[in-house]
Amino acid sequence: MDGGASKNGIIPILATVVPVTSPRFFTLQYVKNLIKYLPIGKIPIERRQSYVAEFNDWVRKYADEKGLAVLDLEGTLRRSDADRRLKPELTSGDGMHLNQDAYSLLDKIVIPTVIKSAAMHQDQTKIALQ
Repeated sequence: MDGGASKNGIIPILATVVPVTSPRFFTLQYVKNLIKYLPIGKIPIERRQSYVAEFNDWVRKYADEKGLAVLDLEGTLRRSDADRRLKPELTSGDGMHLNQDAYSLLDKIVIPTVIKSAAMHQDQTKIALQ
């Protein structure tokens, strides 16, 4: 199921990656970000989101196949099911780093996800607790 973790009483909880968005325009952070990505080889934030979405889709599929819970950071912080970018009001301004409001939302999903994982693996959690 999980590369041997369950043999040791460990029940993994997978997590999606936090979505990103374009930085707020015409701010100091936007200009810094623009300059930072001028060198060749750097991936602009706008393109990173497609990679984040693809990875998160894989995480959800893998967790479903293996019967594991997912701490869905993306689902909590994205704009909508159709627009998977980070909600602009949840970024510190650079489009990547979270502000306190975002962390407050994430705090609300941690315990329910742990409880869900324990319920999914009741037989294993009893063994681990003994």
